[in-house]
Parts: sequence; structure tokens; C-alpha cells
Amino acid sequence: MSTAANVAYKPLHVIVNADDFGITRTATDAIVRCHEAGSVTSTSFMSTLEAAAYAAEAARSVPELGIGLHFNLTLGEPACAPAKVASLLGPDGRFLSRGAILSRAARCGLSLAEIEAELVAQWQRMRDLGLSPTHIDSHQHVHALAPQVYRVVARFAAQQRLPLRVPWRWRGRPHNASLKRKVKVHALHAVCGVGRALAPSVPSNDGFCSVFDLNVPPASLTHASYLELLAPYRSGCVELMVHPAENDAELATKTAIGAVSVRELELLASPDFAEALHARNIRLVTYRHLSL
Repeated sequence: MSTAANVAYKPLHVIVNADDFGITRTATDAIVRCHEAGSVTSTSFMSTLEAAAYAAEAARSVPELGIGLHFNLTLGEPACAPAKVASLLGPDGRFLSRGAILSRAARCGLSLAEIEAELVAQWQRMRDLGLSPTHIDSHQHVHALAPQVYRVVARFAAQQRLPLRVPWRWRGRPHNASLKRKVKVHALHAVCGVGRALAPSVPSNDGFCSVFDLNVPPASLTHASYLELLAPYRSGCVELMVHPAENDAELATKTAIGAVSVRELELLASPDFAEALHARNIRLVTYRHLSL
């Protein structure tokens, strides 16, 4: 028998992580529906948003759902008193947009101590609501777009002995991606590489993808779209990031991806997706699979 035949086959492990748990009540309900359908295994909790307590209560009914901290520096108000995290905020005492905070980061205008204070406060608020985080990631990938934020978050993840999401560049080939999209994705991948080199002991996903990598209209998305995203991966642990939600008036004030969210809810609330993955020997897991 050949050497290759003696090597045990390793199935691909996939974390289907729904971002923005707690951004609104309806988005929270949508994520729970998709988990109950067997499609979503993990989610990321926004502890500073108005629906956080509602989401924490909803989580008690789905104990198998992995729940990480979705560290937020770009939406709403901070967990800390505004005076304690002034470098992270605008004149109104609210978080800046992603573009504005990255611009401030590029000018070395963010206080590392304030980033850490806000991270700890959001973490503690999650714990106070009775949730035990399975991993850490961030809203709009802010930790992976700003190296100084990455260092703070990676150090904290190491202290808590928890995995950290790394939004690596997708290994497939996007459909007609714009130059702006290509530059953004490559820049994100480069920062992730630097970050992983600075924090090699922190466990993380081996690959990462989302429907945004395909660059197709939301109406064109199908279960086959998810299979296309996962096709370049053969082993390891890959995160498929999703955003299922009802696009109501409240959500529209907080995100611009409502049409994608509605389509993902339609797809992931069906058990067909999970069944298709199982048929391909893809094992659905949570970030607990990577915990130290």
C-alpha cells in the first residue's frame, strides 16, 4: 500500500459564524433560526448595542451555539465612559465610522490603553450578561485593519486563552472584483499576516470567506454559492462569515448590507445547506474546536 494511502483523511472543519448577534432583536432572532436549522454554528455578540440583553436571553435557549465577542469600535456608544476612551470617539461621544477610525489609526491617533480599556469593558459586559465567549472577532474587521488594534486584541485573546478570528484572503477567484475591492482584500490579508507573526501562539482559523468575496448580486446567491466559497479548502478549520437578518427599519440605520442579510436568512434558515455540507464530508464546528 502506498504512503499516501496510509495517511488518514482529514475532513474540512467549517465554522459558520453569524456576525452581529444583538445588533437588533430581529437580527438576533434570525441568527437563532439559522442555528436551529443546523446551518449556523457560531455567532458574534455585540455587547454595546441596545438588543444585547435580549440576545443574551435568547442565547440561553441555544446552548450549543458558540458565541464570541464582536469587539466594536465603529457603531454606537462605547461601554466605557466617553472621557476614558476619547481617542476612539467623535465629538458626539459615539464611535467613529470605520474609515474615520482607520484614518486616525494611520496618524497614530489611537490610544492603545483606551483600546484595551474598551475591549475589557465590552468583554466584561458580555460576561455580566451571563455569556462565556468562545472566541474574539470584531465589527467590520477593525482589529485586522489597524495593526495597533490587532496587537491589543491578540494580546487579550492570549490572556483569555481564546481563539481570534483572522479574516484571511479567500483562496478562490472572485467574480469581476473591482480594483478597490482587490486592494482592500490584499491590504487586510497583509495586516493579518503581520498580526499572526506578532501573536503566533493565539489559535485562529486557517481560512476565511463570505459571500462578499464572490462579488455577485444578493439575488444570485444560492446554497451553491457557499459551496463555491468552501471549494478551495481541503482541510483545516475555515470560517464562513454570514449575516442573516430581516432588513427592517432599525437594521437599516446600522448597516448597509440589508439585502445580503435577507438573502442569507432565506438560505440559512433551511436545513438544506447543512445537509449539503455533511454530504461533502464537511464537519460543522464552533470556535471551541480551536480553543487552547
